[in-house]
Amino acid sequence: MFNFEYIATLNPIYAILVGVIYVAIMRSLYANNFSPVPYAKRLVRSLRYIAKSLKRMCLWIKKSTANSWQFGAGVVFATVLFGAIMYLTGFTLKPTGILSGASSVVNFIATTTTKRTIIDSTKPWVYDFSKQSVGSLDPKIWNIENSSTKADYNNELETFTNRTNNVRVENGTLILEAQKEQKDGKAYTSGRVDTNGSFSFIYGTLEIDAKLPRGVGTWPAAWLMPANPRYNAADFKDATDQTRIWTLNGELDFLESVGYLTGENIPASHSYNSLARTAEYTPGFITNPYDEFHRYGIIKTPNSVEFTIDGVVYARRDKTSDDPLEWPFDQPYYLILNLSIGGVWAGKYGVDDASAPWQYQIKSISYTPLASSN
Repeated sequence: MFNFEYIATLNPIYAILVGVIYVAIMRSLYANNFSPVPYAKRLVRSLRYIAKSLKRMCLWIKKSTANSWQFGAGVVFATVLFGAIMYLTGFTLKPTGILSGASSVVNFIATTTTKRTIIDSTKPWVYDFSKQSVGSLDPKIWNIENSSTKADYNNELETFTNRTNNVRVENGTLILEAQKEQKDGKAYTSGRVDTNGSFSFIYGTLEIDAKLPRGVGTWPAAWLMPANPRYNAADFKDATDQTRIWTLNGELDFLESVGYLTGENIPASHSYNSLARTAEYTPGFITNPYDEFHRYGIIKTPNSVEFTIDGVVYARRDKTSDDPLEWPFDQPYYLILNLSIGGVWAGKYGVDDASAPWQYQIKSISYTPLASSN
């Protein structure tokens, strides 16, 4: 069987089309014992019927998104429909597949049919979690990772989920909680969220007010990635190292703390050229990051990137060249918050399971634009 969940991660329209065609073909084959003439007729009828059903469903969901309970009903309906496709075409022999087989498609339906809130990066922005509803994050602003794919990049030991066990608003804070449990072939579950599609900025000051988890093996982070990557490998004749291609558009990490380096926050600015050099190690030190909230920030300007703790600059990277391979940061970046467990860095000394579960708590996010820059 092909991997429907992988197709769903590429594009929801692809997933729907593949699911429709696949169920029509398989039902036709099974019903007609692979006889070509009845197969062709049944295939045409099946495609017409399912196409009409999908059209009605899409129109109904689009019409009903203005009303939250109707939207919820639409998502449930879509879950059952695509789950049934999984079940009928052999993805699983268990009825529980009606829900599990459709989860990735439903996530995309929820995302693509929810009108996103676009934050104006020319104006100050404050997101106070104490003013948000208890429970799930607002999907108009936040994307919630629901797979192990991104955790695999650094050989991390967790899978990310969209369950409130791992991602929730509670007691006035956003909680990303890592738990010791088996899922998706991983030993832990955790949370990762981002603002891609709702908030990004070119220049300005961004801060989060956070309390970090305690324990060897933990790896909380707050970082920035390009919202609409500007550069491609084809743009540079010298960009031939495939292990560094991912840095063509840069990455900025303003909170990274691994459990075995107690009280340290290690910032980073990654570009294609910088990754070929010895990494700059300029940690900031926090007296009590595990029991108290502290503000971790980044100041992004045309000529420099500065890293702050509680408003005080402790590290700086200066622009030394206009070459994008050296300085690709002059483009919009969005915010990512995640709690990883283990991996190539945080897992150097294993994981202290006795300290599980772990919570990375964020009380608020604040942004101030650089005048006339965004």
